[in-house]
Amino acid sequence: ARASQYALTLSPDNPRIHITGTFALGMAQRLAALLDQNPGVTGIVLHSDGGHVYEGRGVGFLIRDRGLDTYVFKACSSACTTAFMGGAKRYLGPDARLGFHQY
Repeated sequence: ARASQYALTLSPDNPRIHITGTFALGMAQRLAALLDQNPGVTGIVLHSDGGHVYEGRGVGFLIRDRGLDTYVFKACSSACTTAFMGGAKRYLGPDARLGFHQY
Protein backbone atom coordinates (compact mmCIF):
# COMPACT_ATOMS: atom_id res chain seq x y z
CA ALA A 1 0.00 0.00 0.00
CA ARG A 2 2.86 2.40 0.76
CA ALA A 3 4.47 1.78 -2.62
CA SER A 4 1.29 3.02 -4.31
CA GLN A 5 1.99 6.51 -2.90
CA TYR A 6 4.99 7.04 -5.20
CA ALA A 7 6.54 5.93 -8.49
CA LEU A 8 10.13 5.10 -9.36
CA THR A 9 10.45 5.22 -13.14
CA LEU A 10 13.53 4.54 -15.22
CA SER A 11 13.91 7.04 -18.07
CA PRO A 12 13.76 5.56 -21.59
CA ASP A 13 17.48 6.11 -22.16
CA ASN A 14 18.30 4.73 -18.66
CA PRO A 15 20.59 7.42 -17.23
CA ARG A 16 18.01 8.73 -14.71
CA ILE A 17 15.32 7.52 -12.36
CA HIS A 18 12.27 9.73 -11.84
CA ILE A 19 10.78 9.84 -8.34
CA THR A 20 7.23 11.17 -8.10
CA GLY A 21 4.69 11.16 -5.30
CA THR A 22 4.96 10.95 -1.53
CA PHE A 23 8.16 9.82 0.19
CA ALA A 24 6.70 6.75 1.93
CA LEU A 25 8.34 4.10 4.07
CA GLY A 26 10.28 1.62 1.95
CA MET A 27 11.11 4.06 -0.87
CA ALA A 28 14.86 4.12 -0.21
CA GLN A 29 15.01 0.34 -0.17
CA ARG A 30 13.10 0.06 -3.47
CA LEU A 31 15.29 2.77 -5.01
CA ALA A 32 18.46 0.90 -3.94
CA ALA A 33 17.17 -2.28 -5.63
CA LEU A 34 16.34 -0.39 -8.83
CA LEU A 35 19.79 1.21 -8.85
CA ASP A 36 21.42 -2.21 -8.34
CA GLN A 37 19.52 -3.51 -11.38
CA ASN A 38 20.51 -0.46 -13.47
CA PRO A 39 24.15 0.44 -12.75
CA GLY A 40 24.24 2.98 -15.62
CA VAL A 41 21.95 5.42 -13.80
CA THR A 42 23.68 8.75 -13.23
CA GLY A 43 20.92 10.90 -11.75
CA ILE A 44 17.61 11.19 -9.97
CA VAL A 45 14.79 13.48 -11.12
CA LEU A 46 12.58 14.53 -8.18
CA HIS A 47 8.98 15.73 -8.18
CA SER A 48 7.31 15.50 -4.77
CA ASP A 49 5.62 17.56 -2.08
CA GLY A 50 7.49 15.52 0.53
CA GLY A 51 6.53 12.78 2.91
CA HIS A 52 8.35 10.76 5.54
CA VAL A 53 11.49 12.63 6.61
CA TYR A 54 13.42 9.41 7.28
CA GLU A 55 12.83 8.24 3.73
CA GLY A 56 13.92 11.61 2.36
CA ARG A 57 17.11 11.35 4.36
CA GLY A 58 17.62 7.71 3.32
CA VAL A 59 17.16 8.56 -0.36
CA GLY A 60 19.54 11.51 0.05
CA PHE A 61 22.23 9.28 1.59
CA LEU A 62 21.74 6.73 -1.18
CA ILE A 63 22.10 9.44 -3.84
CA ARG A 64 25.20 10.82 -2.12
CA ASP A 65 26.84 7.43 -1.57
CA ARG A 66 26.35 6.43 -5.22
CA GLY A 67 27.60 9.78 -6.56
CA LEU A 68 24.36 10.56 -8.42
CA ASP A 69 23.22 13.99 -9.61
CA THR A 70 19.79 15.38 -8.68
CA TYR A 71 17.35 17.30 -10.87
CA VAL A 72 14.16 19.25 -10.14
CA PHE A 73 12.08 20.58 -13.02
CA LYS A 74 8.77 21.17 -11.19
CA ALA A 75 8.35 21.03 -7.40
CA CYS A 76 10.33 19.45 -4.58
CA SER A 77 9.37 20.19 -0.99
CA SER A 78 9.96 18.95 2.53
CA ALA A 79 11.48 15.43 2.56
CA CYS A 80 12.13 15.76 -1.17
CA THR A 81 14.56 18.64 -0.62
CA THR A 82 16.52 16.46 1.80
CA ALA A 83 16.94 13.93 -1.01
CA PHE A 84 17.81 16.70 -3.49
CA MET A 85 20.68 17.88 -1.29
CA GLY A 86 22.34 14.46 -1.62
CA GLY A 87 23.18 15.12 -5.28
CA ALA A 88 26.81 15.27 -6.34
CA LYS A 89 25.65 18.00 -8.72
CA ARG A 90 22.24 19.60 -8.24
CA TYR A 91 20.24 21.03 -11.13
CA LEU A 92 17.12 23.21 -11.09
CA GLY A 93 15.03 23.80 -14.19
CA PRO A 94 13.68 27.29 -14.97
CA ASP A 95 10.26 26.42 -13.46
CA ALA A 96 11.61 24.49 -10.46
CA ARG A 97 10.46 25.22 -6.92
CA LEU A 98 12.20 23.99 -3.75
CA GLY A 99 10.34 24.11 -0.45
CA PHE A 100 12.47 23.82 2.71
CA HIS A 101 11.40 23.76 6.33
CA GLN A 102 12.98 22.70 9.60
CA TYR A 103 12.09 19.22 10.77
